[in-house]
Amino acid sequence: MLSNIPGWKNETIILALALTAGTPPQAQAQTAQQFYQGKTITWVVSSGRAGDTTDFITRLIAPHLSALTGAKIKVENLGSSKGINHVYTKTKPDGLSLVTQATGATLANYLLKAPGVRYDIEKYNFIADVLPDTGTFVLSPKSKYKNIDDLRKATGLKAGVTTVKGRGATGASVVFEILGLNGKVITGYRGKKGSTLALARGEVDTSYGSDATGVELLKSGNGIPLFVAADQRSALLPDVPTLTELGVKIPTHLVDAYHFVGVSGKMVATTPGTPADRVAYLRGAFEKIGRIKKFQDDVKNWAGVYQDFIPGEKLQKYMARMKSNKVLAKQINDILAKYRAAK
Repeated sequence: MLSNIPGWKNETIILALALTAGTPPQAQAQTAQQFYQGKTITWVVSSGRAGDTTDFITRLIAPHLSALTGAKIKVENLGSSKGINHVYTKTKPDGLSLVTQATGATLANYLLKAPGVRYDIEKYNFIADVLPDTGTFVLSPKSKYKNIDDLRKATGLKAGVTTVKGRGATGASVVFEILGLNGKVITGYRGKKGSTLALARGEVDTSYGSDATGVELLKSGNGIPLFVAADQRSALLPDVPTLTELGVKIPTHLVDAYHFVGVSGKMVATTPGTPADRVAYLRGAFEKIGRIKKFQDDVKNWAGVYQDFIPGEKLQKYMARMKSNKVLAKQINDILAKYRAAK
């Protein structure tokens, strides 16, 4: 018998390790693909309510993910904090659990230590950002200020937003800091309707939100997008320049804060500890979904324009960089405290 040959066991182990190390990437991917065949992927929507944007984009993607992986997709709705915590703390690290949540909220809640956060942002395995949007600075149509120079000369500017630490308040405050504006970010308006009404009436001079909101305001005549806070223009607002295109140099110490309030979207992640080949396989599946014309057309019909997914690898690096900036959380809180005022 082979087992009686001296040294057989050691030589066999060495040979097996050598063969495994030499396995081509295609074979490793095939292994992950075979794993998903016939399984069930539970996809948690971590958002405020069923039927909102996060829920809708998840359900739009789910059939395509099922077709590519051969797995059944089970979508479950949990509250915005409950869902993201549940997948992190309660699900197995096998790649059969996904979570979708607003990218900005996932990062902001972690960095700013929102109550109830039970996840480490860097340990999540990010698959993609499936609905990227761009932070947009909007002027009231009744404001006497028409450009950045006007804003810089003004005193007592008012930006109108809803929540105390939401994207609107944070984005407007960071922009005020970058531009050195004199004014306050007024929080407490009741939802988008309340802040839009204040902007339309001229009760406030500016507001800050997504590019989709910028489009709504432009079409309704209730707001005028002045610039987007990003490295490139928004596909939704192709005629609106970036802040840097208007000649503004972002101070080095505020670059991460600028990116923090800039491009966001709906991130998809899987449980920490999931095998690397399954994470890579899921990322590849989402890249393929993003190239499906039928899917792109469905998004265009719903959102007005299709914007490419942000790849999981890029999102992973972004989250790690934000976490590594040890002064960012304090900086954001200090800027909010400087400009924020209650309605």
